[in-house]
Amino acid sequence: MEIPVNLTLMAARTQVGSVELGAHSGPLHLIVFSDWRIQDISLLVEEISQFPTKPDLILYGGDDIPRFREAGNNLFEDLARCSRYGICAVIGNDDSPSVRTLISGNTVFNVHKTPVTLGEYTFIGLEAAPPADGFMVGFCYSEKEIERHLAFQKRVAKKNRIIILSHAPPFGALDKALRFSRDGRPRSIGSKALAQFVRNNKTVALVVCGHVHRYGGKHERLGRSLVVNVASHDRLGNVGRFALLTLGLKNDVKVEWREIVEVSCIAGIKERSTERLRAAGIRTVQEFAGADISALAKILSHPPPRPIEMLKARALSLAGNKPILFRSLALPPSPELFLDIETDSQGGLKLVWLIGLCLGRNGPYKSFLQSHLATNGVPL
Repeated sequence: MEIPVNLTLMAARTQVGSVELGAHSGPLHLIVFSDWRIQDISLLVEEISQFPTKPDLILYGGDDIPRFREAGNNLFEDLARCSRYGICAVIGNDDSPSVRTLISGNTVFNVHKTPVTLGEYTFIGLEAAPPADGFMVGFCYSEKEIERHLAFQKRVAKKNRIIILSHAPPFGALDKALRFSRDGRPRSIGSKALAQFVRNNKTVALVVCGHVHRYGGKHERLGRSLVVNVASHDRLGNVGRFALLTLGLKNDVKVEWREIVEVSCIAGIKERSTERLRAAGIRTVQEFAGADISALAKILSHPPPRPIEMLKARALSLAGNKPILFRSLALPPSPELFLDIETDSQGGLKLVWLIGLCLGRNGPYKSFLQSHLATNGVPL
């Protein structure tokens, strides 16, 4: 369902000046993530708290801000304590403007409202997203408003190196989305004003963004700046993605990607089983892989959704990032059977238009072909 675009002036919500965190020397160490809409935020807190060296700052690129403040908790503050200086955040296009107040607490900074300066760096924020073709959903700003907002925050940054925390990517950089596409093809939904600002200002060292989930976990150059999309997908079974960034003195940025893999990522573990496992204290694939089979059998349904041995093997495979061999592959006697499947750009999610079978290397060949062109799987 489309929601009317909310176009309100940014200047009234932006404070003059910036929060000064003090001097900083040497490389800048950041942890960045965005769009944690289904993932367990407390697992991220635990993960970062175990790092031998605290990052300087943590950055969150928006969406589902209320999840950080559920049940009387303030997970923003919990994350801030895992860093030297705190956490910076902005709201996303799927947040309502009223949740800005939830980005609060000790060393918790809403950088769309007030930039943050640490040494020679100034962190500026850009909340929500621009309206885009087929994507006029939620909280949006016009490109003109974005242009004015960035120009205002640049004056606050003065001559400092700028790090932009934006929910939406710059136009043309890690911003091609499929979701809500009218014709089923990817199109750019990033901000043109943000892209122009980055190209025009050599002091912009880094853009951290999210919003376009299919480009989460990727980074690329835009002019002199590095754009890092740290979005995570928002369906049960999707990993929680975050990145460790190290900024050197010459605009060089080192990117190290990390993932938190929850039990819901194990194929065959559905929502009900996930809830049972979490209630029993088994939240990650590592914990599932290390659990006793008899204990898992008691937690899961009887009979379980899949053989416990199979689920455990899948957890071990995910935890170790390697295949688990049950038995050697036994090939059937010749001739071989070759299978060819032709699908839409989404891997057959909406349309499989040809299935071909070839017996042996020289045939015979049989094709099962969709007789008419189709749109969204429905013949025209």
